[in-house]
Amino acid sequence: MDRLQPAVAGLPASSRVSAGHGCETCVVRRWSLCRPLSQGELAEVTRVRTGTRVLGPGLSVIEGGEEADALFVIESGWAFSHAITADGRRQILEFHLPGDMLGIEAVGRMETPHGVETISEVALCVLPKHRMEMLMRREATLAFSFACVISRDRAVLAERLASLGRRAASARVAHLLLELHARLTQRGMAEQDGCALPLRQAHIADAVGLTVEHTNRALAELRRDGLATLRDGRLTLHDRRALVELSGWDDAYLKPTYLP
Repeated sequence: MDRLQPAVAGLPASSRVSAGHGCETCVVRRWSLCRPLSQGELAEVTRVRTGTRVLGPGLSVIEGGEEADALFVIESGWAFSHAITADGRRQILEFHLPGDMLGIEAVGRMETPHGVETISEVALCVLPKHRMEMLMRREATLAFSFACVISRDRAVLAERLASLGRRAASARVAHLLLELHARLTQRGMAEQDGCALPLRQAHIADAVGLTVEHTNRALAELRRDGLATLRDGRLTLHDRRALVELSGWDDAYLKPTYLP
């Protein structure tokens, strides 16, 4: 039997499992929960983690409404969290990149309210929830770092809410593209004029509250006006200044709330 299965019962049994690495050599540490930790604190997290799990694209990491047994940190790949309305429509709440933590809503409660699904192949560091909760009670720096993760996620959601409530269609799309480019830039995964962006138009539509057809028109408008192009999994920023003006972009909400 898969030795990680008790800690991650919600994940597909077909996913690949490995012991992975220690936290000291983690390639996403500087963007993640473990960023401010000392060597001793990192050793504690290493003892808690149970390995790395790899999932293919289009698979569920967390099922909304089910009991969550683990927290996850993305080591590589893309995922998104989402809510499903009573009539079956999907609202994407956030896109998750390497270094991001999944399942934080389940801390201190039995269930996680939202589902998480992979976009690409994703490698996940597995952190059993109850053991992490006990560790955060003992380690103040880890608990503070976790609070900073929550603060950052709330800031992203607040900006998304502003887009949904007040921005026009093309401005919503432009704001999302600039946000993703900025987050990838922080991770060294983007160039000044663009980045890889493995999103379908349906992903963008569900994130900005538009139909796929309306999203397609908004992207076509950005392309026609010489602002940005999204084609074949690649985002190209042609006129960043105009995109910023159109969307009211300000990256202050993405800046780290603690120092390394």
